Amino acid sequence: MNSDDLRKLCSDHSTGTIVSRVENGLNDWVIDNGILRNSKADYFTVGLYAGEEGNSLLLMKQEENALIMLLLCNIDGQDSVLLSLRSEPGLIGLTNYTTTIQSTPSNYLRKHGGKSTPFIEVAMDPCAHGKILYEGTHHDWGDYYLNKTKRFLIVELELPVDAPKGFCWVSLETASALLLENHLVTSDLRVAIPLLTARGVQHSVSTESGPSHAENWQLVRNLGFSPDVVDSRGIGVSFFKTETKTREVNSWVQPLLVLQKNLEICLIYAKSSSGRVYAVEQRTQPGLLGQQLWFPANKGKGKIVRTVKTSAEGGRFWRYQIEIKLLEIENPSDATVNDGGSTHWLSEHDLSLLVTQSLQTSLELRMAWSLSYAGGIDTP
Repeated sequence: MNSDDLRKLCSDHSTGTIVSRVENGLNDWVIDNGILRNSKADYFTVGLYAGEEGNSLLLMKQEENALIMLLLCNIDGQDSVLLSLRSEPGLIGLTNYTTTIQSTPSNYLRKHGGKSTPFIEVAMDPCAHGKILYEGTHHDWGDYYLNKTKRFLIVELELPVDAPKGFCWVSLETASALLLENHLVTSDLRVAIPLLTARGVQHSVSTESGPSHAENWQLVRNLGFSPDVVDSRGIGVSFFKTETKTREVNSWVQPLLVLQKNLEICLIYAKSSSGRVYAVEQRTQPGLLGQQLWFPANKGKGKIVRTVKTSAEGGRFWRYQIEIKLLEIENPSDATVNDGGSTHWLSEHDLSLLVTQSLQTSLELRMAWSLSYAGGIDTP
């Protein structure tokens, strides 16, 4: 199947799914001690906090470590991956391709009483079903979550399994090409596929974390959530009702963060005698509580080589568009003058391995790297 065929599958999968804004979701969600939470299950909470500089920040907290699992199998001589069609209220286009499983324990343990999650038995005992190609934990958006992480798991099956409705096997080559398409894959699939770089690789790169100031950095107090609150960044919350037959639960109401400005992520590279080098730096974000991660270095302008548009997680954000760009500059030294040595230039090989290391890189860096991994520099 080509990208047009796969896009049509997304469109067909969305048929019958209805998303509508509701005035008040406080029948399903309650405000408890200034925190918005679900009245029945511990999905996630939303709070308004004071930051270091006294600014107000709407941040989500999710205690559960979400599971992101991708199944791989050699089919007719081609490495292939089992993708799931994922409908979420906040996705631009409503349905994207994602990994085989993208779920929280509340969902796959059926705390809500919904349908079972397909292939969850593989995640529970991977070695009984195949070979673990990758397993690691990574941070989510530090600007919007309080220290949230996800578990990424890639399992290779000896024999393919039937793809039930809402799933499809595609070659790894095709799945990688989807990373260059606008609004067709989730951020989880975007960062999962490049993790296969770690398959069978014994090399290592320096992943020493910068100093953590978590003991000195804290969200000083809960400012108290209210349904009409807007934080210092202009971020607010609205409630949405989703009705669908494609998910474990057929109908639900939930809050989504509503942001006024789209996000732009730029990864700069330069060509050297030994190949491409990429500009990265260490810094933190409010929800990381002082933990230093690797990010794309903010080095300003360059020649735009590739751009792709995608959505933030559709179960937490209302149609929040992210534009990822690869930028080329002529001379690395031109971008690092007067930066105090904060910029590090990594080879393509070292960056490809760095993003596989647990708890070392930002989601921004992993998403941006996906464009280079997929051939975004070489593909016009």
